[in-house]
Amino acid sequence: MKFAITMILALFVGLTQAEAASPTAKSLRVLFSSSNLSDATYSELLSATSRAVQFVSAFNTSPNPIDLAVGTAGNEVVHLTIPQGTLPGNGWSGSPVGQYTAAPVIFPMTIQDGRRLAIRAKNSSITLGELQVNLFY
Repeated sequence: MKFAITMILALFVGLTQAEAASPTAKSLRVLFSSSNLSDATYSELLSATSRAVQFVSAFNTSPNPIDLAVGTAGNEVVHLTIPQGTLPGNGWSGSPVGQYTAAPVIFPMTIQDGRRLAIRAKNSSITLGELQVNLFY
């Protein structure tokens, strides 16, 4: 698995294989069953980046897309929309855990150090699933 991720980073993000094999990263995870996500206001994901971010990988298992925004509270600017995960059948109701078809997505993106990151549900509030965001410096 590590080799596959290394090759993806090297090929699609423009890193050398050595850089991709040992990137410095910060992982952030939100479980929506314990912390619902509103579509009306932003929720802080990270108060400040410790270094400049070069790219972001995201894995969203919720049934809705999620906006990732940068900026101070009340002045957030959406930098990307993370696609939603999907489940077979009728969505979340009655579906066994682990059978969603979400896939991690890598986004080349520059975020300056010291910036606040926030998230907001795109279409409607989210109460199920999780979001995993990895910031690569």
